[in-house]
Parts: sequence; C-alpha cells; structure tokens
Amino acid sequence: MVLRRRIAATVPALAAMSLVVAACGSTGAKTAQAKTDTAGGANASQCNLSALTKANHPVDITFWESASGSASDPHSGEHLMLQLVNQFNSSQSQVHVTDVNQQSYFDGTWTPYLNSLRNHTSPNILFFDDYQVQDAVDSGSFVPVASCVAASKYSTSDFLPKSILQQSVSGTLWGMPYTGSGELMYYNQQALTKAGISGPPTTFAEMVADAAKFKAAGYSDGISLNNDPSLLQQFDAIAGQYYVNNQNGRNGKRATAAAFDNPASLAFVNDVHQMVAAGTAKGYSATGAGTAGFDNLLAVGNGLSGLTFSPSGTLGTVEAVAAAYPKATFKVAPVPSVGGVNLGLPPEGQSLYLPKSSSPAQLAASWVFLRYLVSATEMATFDAGTGFVPVRTSAANQPVIKSLWAKTPAYKVAYDEVNQGPANNATAGPLLGPVTQIDNDVANMLAQLDTNPAANPSALLSQLSSQATGEMASYNSSN
Repeated sequence: MVLRRRIAATVPALAAMSLVVAACGSTGAKTAQAKTDTAGGANASQCNLSALTKANHPVDITFWESASGSASDPHSGEHLMLQLVNQFNSSQSQVHVTDVNQQSYFDGTWTPYLNSLRNHTSPNILFFDDYQVQDAVDSGSFVPVASCVAASKYSTSDFLPKSILQQSVSGTLWGMPYTGSGELMYYNQQALTKAGISGPPTTFAEMVADAAKFKAAGYSDGISLNNDPSLLQQFDAIAGQYYVNNQNGRNGKRATAAAFDNPASLAFVNDVHQMVAAGTAKGYSATGAGTAGFDNLLAVGNGLSGLTFSPSGTLGTVEAVAAAYPKATFKVAPVPSVGGVNLGLPPEGQSLYLPKSSSPAQLAASWVFLRYLVSATEMATFDAGTGFVPVRTSAANQPVIKSLWAKTPAYKVAYDEVNQGPANNATAGPLLGPVTQIDNDVANMLAQLDTNPAANPSALLSQLSSQATGEMASYNSSN
C-alpha cells in the first residue's frame, strides 16, 4: 500500500552508508458522528481550570505521542520528548504525565486512538498529523482547543498564521499546532558546478532546463523524483490554487469534489512528464522498507542525480551521513514555483488534541501540559533537536534556534517557506476526510508519470480528479 509520508521526528543514529528516515501515513479511518459544518464552537465551560485547583493532586494524565527513535539515543525525538515530559513532571506537583510512545504504528497515534475509543481507554492528550483534522472533527471525540484558549484567555497571536488556519474549521481552532515542516529541494553543488548551472532553479521551467544540463554533464538520472502524494498538494498551495472545492473545504462548506484539475497541477504534471519522456528525470517510489522510500536522495548522494525533493525533516539525517557520499555536496533551497507564483508552503507537522473523554480535572491538567509543550523555550528545544520548523515566532527567536540557524542556515529555509505568503484557504491546505484513499490515487498517478514516457498527463489528472471526487462523496455520505 502506498502511504503518505509522515515527517520523522528525529535525526537517527545511522551507519555511515545508510539513510534511514521514518516514513508513515494516514489510515483515513474514521469514527463518524459530528458533521464538520455543525460541530460545536468554542465553549469556555468545556475547559474549566478551576477543576484542577479543586482536585486531589497530582492529577494523572496520559499523553500519546509518536516521536521516532530510541529513548536511549540522545539525538532522537523520543529522547527529547521524554526529557520534556520529565522536566514538566518535576517542575510542579499538580499534574503528572505518563508518556506512551506509539511509533510502532505507521500513522502515529491515530489508529491507536480510534481503537481506544472503541475500548474506552483513550488518552487525555495526544498529537497526530496535521492533515487528519477533518477525521478528528468528524469523530466527535475532541474538545476544540479554542475552548481552553477562551477559558484561560490564552494568546495564539505569535503562532504562524498558516498553522492556526490549518487547524481551524469554520473559525474554531481544534488542534494546537506543535511542529512544522516543509518540502525542500536537495541539490548537489558539485553537479551544478559540473553542469555549468549558476544556482538552484527557482521555477519548474528552470528545473526542466537544468535536468537536461545534468544529464549532459554525466548525471544519468538528470534529476530524481519521487511519487510522494503531498507534492501535488503543496504545489497547488504555492500557486494559490485549491486542492479540493469549497475553497479547500474551508469556506464553511465541506469539500465535495477535487479541484486539482487546475492550471498549476497541469503545469506540474506536464513538466514532470516532459522530463521523463526526455530521459532527464527518473522516478522513484516514495515508500518502501528500510531506505527504499529515499532512493531519490540516495541517487543524489551516489552521483546519479543533480537534485531531488524531500521534507525538511530529512535534513538532519542527510547532514549526519553526507560525509559518506563524496560525490555529492548536499545543499538545500526552496522548492521551485509552478508558473512563477510562489505563496509559500502549507504547514505540515503534528498538532496537539484534547479528547473529551477526560474528566474536568484531567482536561484542565492536559491543557496545562499542552501549554508547557508549546511554550517558546520547550518548543524551541524540541525543534532544534529534531529539525522541525518552529510554529511560533517566539520559539523561532529563542537562542537555541538562532544558534542553529546561524551555524546551519539550511535549517531556516523551511521556516521561511512556511512563513512566506498570505495565510488563506489555499495556502493552509485542504480539509479532507478520505486522505489515504486520495493520497494513494495521487501517488499512483505520479508513479505513472515518473516511469511511463507514453503517459498522458492531462488524462491522468482528469481521471484522478474523478476518482477523488467519488471517494469524497462516499466519505461525506457517512458523516
């Protein structure tokens, strides 16, 4: 099964000749009751902080997370997460957090959470991938974070606007943005020099021309591509185009049809096909066991390709193993625009959610812990250690982040991409229920484009649009 890539929350300890990154995706499963368009708005009584004051202390809460890596590895996301949890527990006596790591699941905490609803064993706070907002709201099982924001007069003014909008449905903030990421162009400076290219391409038209130059300079792939389905979604956002109708399902109406049969998507698939047909680009799978999902990066490292795309969460891993690939001098740049319009990337990462099955005291305690995790210093600590993008400006201004960016400017590129351009219904990305099914369809289309010189890009995009619209209709009829 083709899975949407979930950004790894770690820089793993690697053998010198391997690139290993956690690759995960969404199940698309749902426990549907509440309609998005009728889901309740913020209600301060749902998050009464006085319940914590009145409770016997400590109030025990359970936190489900899926930071990757080993707790014993000081460079891993899981080690950093446990460090933050332990620091919180030792800093006060009102709340005690039990951390449960769910990284054995490909979609993080979402499948375990659905199982917990059936078994009445739900956690009190959890994080999961940003693109699961629609499923989360449709489950009818969460208190909107907006309730706690209102109850405590908490300010979200310094969170990146796109991140707040991405987690909002009909004006209600459901999850608190926690980590961010963005797609990057990974290129080989040696290849640019050998091919006589002055700098990385800033548009797809430039990239198509550069692919031919790489090929002529002896790089057999030209450039390496992968069939990561998130690429189509991101290039639509960069161009200010909607991925699904009703303004990405964000104009107060649920998305009912695909909208990616648009000029930006068509330009993207035509450019990809043009390179594949000319033999100046080679396609690779975005998934697979071990390093298979990252063969596009390995092609750059092994001197077969001049550039490729991968999430910013891969940057730490590439940096850790780069010395083992003498044929490549890895550098990063923003992804190129399609058609010359660049409104920046939509946010990708994880957000924190509060299940409504908690008691009033547990809900208040979970809100206290959530605020600790997203505080500027703690967020900066986690992001600096993992390579994630800070989703609030106060975290980006912390010394540990400033020091990281000064030492390795590449880590700031994704932050600038996400922070670039307006926060609107196009750049926030879609609210979409059947994520897995549509991701599978997109990935299969990209696989055909990446491998079949005789493919018809326009026909494939039209077929994809029809498939996705049918899957949305099926999902919506059950919600």
